Amino acid sequence: MRLTSVTALQLLGLPVPRGHAWANSLLRGRRPPHAELLARHLESVVHLSWSGARAHSRFPEVRIRKSLDLPTVLGPWLAPLVDPVEALVVAADMMAGWAITAALDALLSRGAVPRAVDPFHRSLLEGTRASQRFVPVTYTPDLVRDLLEQLPPTARAVRAVRAALSRTAPNTWSPMETLVRLIVVAAGFAEQEMNVEVRTPYGTRYLDLGWPERMVAIEFNGQVHNTNHAAYKDEMHRLEVLRDLGWSLRVLVYEDLADARRRAAWVAWLARSLGTPRR
Repeated sequence: MRLTSVTALQLLGLPVPRGHAWANSLLRGRRPPHAELLARHLESVVHLSWSGARAHSRFPEVRIRKSLDLPTVLGPWLAPLVDPVEALVVAADMMAGWAITAALDALLSRGAVPRAVDPFHRSLLEGTRASQRFVPVTYTPDLVRDLLEQLPPTARAVRAVRAALSRTAPNTWSPMETLVRLIVVAAGFAEQEMNVEVRTPYGTRYLDLGWPERMVAIEFNGQVHNTNHAAYKDEMHRLEVLRDLGWSLRVLVYEDLADARRRAAWVAWLARSLGTPRR
């Protein structure tokens, strides 16, 4: 059997955001049918899939379901995992639409994943020969679409992942970057560039979301800036260097996204900087 669903996603280092119900409402996303299960399944449930002989478990902390038979990928400690697209489809009924997009953004922005040459993982992992059975595969939107086409096209979870794929953006490095971008797009602003590369006298810097032709950018500061004083000082210096180069910057924290009044304030700033949005 292989690991699947949120278990496989976590082992691959892909984000599985939970909570943030306000975000799903704001972005008019579908309500996941089993959203209430996500927290427990992330913390205390192991998900497995069988292919061939049916398998069962008497333990409530182990969930086993039939595999969708996409290829095997190699996880940490040589753990066999289902393909990340299959894992995401299995988990989709517990995840909000924007969270599925965040997981896909991470998958599309990461490096290669070791994937089995044999799509049905026969003769899996025989000692040192395991590396010969896996080849590095970089996931692209086209590859994800091809994998989704191998699954039941009308299944609710497949449709949810396909819809989330249409909202992905390259070079997105965190789920909060995904969420900020989706709010910006929902507000009607022109497409932005993610993690804009800017060369400064102090080295290359990257801006979370930017419009390089207008030299306007948004930065999201996560928890590390609250807990790591060195990171905070480095961030303040970096922002001032960028402003000296002519960039107009707005720094956001989580409350700026979740609170309606604070969100309206920075969206209004963006309108003044970029012009009236389309909607």
